[in-house]
Amino acid sequence: MDLDRYRQAGLSQHLVNTYVELSHDEELLKLLSFYKCYRAYVRGKVESFKFDDPLISPGEKTKASESARTYFQLAESYV
Repeated sequence: MDLDRYRQAGLSQHLVNTYVELSHDEELLKLLSFYKCYRAYVRGKVESFKFDDPLISPGEKTKASESARTYFQLAESYV
């Protein structure tokens, strides 16, 4: 999921393919999108918690908002 977020889909696919090849765990492919979606959603949610933190500056809240949006869009892409 992190590789996808940083626009490294080729590396992401290579990692998955290599893992499946070495582990012989082809069942992983059936659940991978679910877990990627879940992780992206959790990361977006964590970034969203920053909105209510009075110790975080408005600039940092803007960055957190952009980051949360990116994670939520990535989560949606796995659905």
